Amino acid sequence: MGSEYTILTVWNTGRNILKLKNLMDLYQDHHTKTITKLTHFIGVPMIYFAVMIPLCWLHFRGLPLTWFLTIGLISLYCFFDLRVAFGSALVLVSLAGFATYCAGDQIHLQAVAVFLIAFIVGWLIQFVGHYFEGNRPALFDNLLQIFIAPAFVAAEFMGMLGLLGKKKPGF
Repeated sequence: MGSEYTILTVWNTGRNILKLKNLMDLYQDHHTKTITKLTHFIGVPMIYFAVMIPLCWLHFRGLPLTWFLTIGLISLYCFFDLRVAFGSALVLVSLAGFATYCAGDQIHLQAVAVFLIAFIVGWLIQFVGHYFEGNRPALFDNLLQIFIAPAFVAAEFMGMLGLLGKKKPGF
């Protein structure tokens, strides 16, 4: 299983049936330059944080959807690499907690403003990186990339810090 775990069998991107490894390979192909990676270290968490704000106002069985998405992504990342899943969890749980704090119990103007600013600025920062990369975001090739980005950014950052050793993440 591991990196060959099939996540979706009906969406074909020209790389056979879509598998986690294929998703990570596609993402890596679109993010080869340091400037792109650096802009994504800022842009991806900003967008994740922004999206978490309105999800705080939607609940399922008394729990904000923010936490369902966060736990779901961390669980998905365990299929890639436990080290990356743990590193991602530290960031994603922190961002979800901060979003929960900013969102409050009900919709209010300040939280909507924070959402809009973080979402727009996060995307602008990422598009700057892709301008220098000379390509379009991987998201334009496959919408599932939106769920891969946090893990890939965490893996890149952990790799830069030497936290992954010589062994590459299991994707």
